[in-house]
Amino acid sequence: MDDLMMANRLRKRRNASKAATGARSAQGSAEEATSSRAKGFMATVCGLAVAAAGSAITIALTDSAPVIKNAFSDELKIHASVTGLDDWWAGATEKKVDPTVGIHLKDEIYHNGPNATLAGRQVVKVVIESGLTSSVTVVGMQAKILRRSPVLSGSLFEVPGQGTAENVQVGIRLDSPLPIARRLKEGNTLQDLTSSYFEEMSEPLKKGAPTVFTIIAFPGRFTYEWELEVEVVSSGVSHIHRIRESDAGKPFKVTGFAPKYSSTFTWNHGRTDEDPWWIHSGTKGRKSPA
Repeated sequence: MDDLMMANRLRKRRNASKAATGARSAQGSAEEATSSRAKGFMATVCGLAVAAAGSAITIALTDSAPVIKNAFSDELKIHASVTGLDDWWAGATEKKVDPTVGIHLKDEIYHNGPNATLAGRQVVKVVIESGLTSSVTVVGMQAKILRRSPVLSGSLFEVPGQGTAENVQVGIRLDSPLPIARRLKEGNTLQDLTSSYFEEMSEPLKKGAPTVFTIIAFPGRFTYEWELEVEVVSSGVSHIHRIRESDAGKPFKVTGFAPKYSSTFTWNHGRTDEDPWWIHSGTKGRKSPA
């Protein structure tokens, strides 16, 4: 099924859910209007809470658009973190790093170093736990693209993989017109993406039992800042939860591989205490993760 047909199907499903709850929303609005003076507003340093009959909305102030969570979110714990599959890792910089300097860098570059952005792919682990006794089901996931910019082509730092990667079932192509969660065959590469993961199935959540999704995001030939939207249905009502990296509170960010770099470096696996951390390996770019 192509992206357009799939988008139409997902749109119809969401429209049906909205229609089913329209009457309840209208009745709730009337009740709120008659008692608005008694309810009022409460402002806090962290955000804004609005208390209303049967609902509570929390607006978390962030460095971009506010993330709005329904009252339902208070009983749904979601944690997202950037992780790895194996020993393979790559990071790219916007500006060239001189080889005489780059070979000695470590914490400034490797993993979560401040001077490099993940390159080639980004692995995100999402843990969802429900505290509700009612039925709760995850019915969809997709990336919300916040910013797309040119690929970073200054310098590439790469750690060749030496371990065995776990098999991941979910992948997202960020440069797709419809960046939804798709199934992954064995291999964990862009070429292994197949049909929509939630097209013919859903993931029910059991109270108190964490459900884990490991997702690989592929950036193509661009740099992306993005959030993950998770669609959850409870008691027949659909809720969209927008997720960022939990520990940092920032959008996920990943860059594609450039055809060529000003300088490239490979991790020095055989180094001794006197050796540099990296080996300068030329200027050649990469096509896909190892």
